[in-house]
Amino acid sequence: MDLNDYPTERNIPWKPVALGAGALVLVVVLIVVLLRVFGGGAEEVILIPRGEADVEELSVGEITQLAEEQQSADVCEYLDDEQEKDNCYWGVAKESADASYCQSMVSNADRCHDSVYLSLALEKSDWAYCAEMIDGTRRTQCAELFASPVTDERCEPGSQRCEDLDQLARAIEAADIELCSPIEDGSLYEDCLVGVEDVLLEVGTPDPDEDADGDGLTLAEEQQYGTDPNDPDTDGDGYSDGDEVASGYNPTGSGSL
Repeated sequence: MDLNDYPTERNIPWKPVALGAGALVLVVVLIVVLLRVFGGGAEEVILIPRGEADVEELSVGEITQLAEEQQSADVCEYLDDEQEKDNCYWGVAKESADASYCQSMVSNADRCHDSVYLSLALEKSDWAYCAEMIDGTRRTQCAELFASPVTDERCEPGSQRCEDLDQLARAIEAADIELCSPIEDGSLYEDCLVGVEDVLLEVGTPDPDEDADGDGLTLAEEQQYGTDPNDPDTDGDGYSDGDEVASGYNPTGSGSL
C-alpha cells in the first residue's frame, strides 16, 4: 500500500454558495415587500380626536371634519345617510383638490367634479382646468371667467362689473341666494346662482337635533338661546352652555335666563 495514497479532501466552493444564499434571501425580502405594497391588505390608519373609543361615537359634523382633515374618504363610510356621506365625499374632494373622490357619491357627482376643477382653475389662474369639467354649461361659464375680468385688479374700479363681482363673492361666502339679486350682469348672475347652490349642496341642511360641540344643547336650542353651536362654552366662563341652561343661568353672559 502506498503510504501517500490518502483520500483526497474535497474543497467546497463557499463563496458561490454564500452568494447564492444571499441572493435567495434578497428575493424573499423583495417578495414580502411587494406583497405588502400591492397586496391591498393594509388598512388606513384613522386618527380619532379627543380620545374617543371609536369613530361611531363622533357626530356627523365631526366625522365630516375628520375626513376632510385627513383627506380620507374611508372616514366618510362611517356615515349611514347617503346625503351626509355625499357631503363628506365632496368635502374630501374639495380639501384634497382631487375630483376622483366625487365618484363615490350617489348623487351630484358631476357637480362635485366640476366644482373641484373650477376651484383649481381659479386658484391657479389656468383656464385649462375648465376643459376637465363635465357639464357643458359650467365648462363654458368657467372659460368665460378667464375671457373677461374676474378680479378688482382686472376691471375698472367703481364699474358695474366690479360691483357685480364683489356681490357674487359675498353671496357665495354667505351661501345666500338672495344676495345674487343685485347682480346686473346676466352671466355673473347665473354664476352666482350656481355657486351658491354648490355651497348649499356641499354643506347640506343642518340637523336641528345635532349637538355639534357636545355642550348638551341641540342646534335648535343653540339658536333659541343665542349660543355658538361650535363652542361648548359661548361666554367663556368655564361652564358649558348646556350646564348653564340646565341651571337657569345665561350661557351668553352673566346673570340668569
